[in-house]
Amino acid sequence: MDVVGPTRAPSLSGSRYFLTIVDDHTRAVWVYPLKSKGEVAAAIVKTHQQAADIFTKRLADADHWKGMKLAGMSVH
Repeated sequence: MDVVGPTRAPSLSGSRYFLTIVDDHTRAVWVYPLKSKGEVAAAIVKTHQQAADIFTKRLADADHWKGMKLAGMSVH
């Protein structure tokens, strides 16, 4: 998981950050354009939900990702 930005020039949709998530087991990749870093937690939750729909294996809780505690991020 990595957040890139802010970029010098925004995308056509106004995004200046990008969140990239790679599932180490399946090598599936998700990339989300973000207008602010405040959108990161929601994108992680969205990815967790999408992955649960796609893959049948149980996923780790959304409040941990690769052993990192996502403290202070509101996901509701």
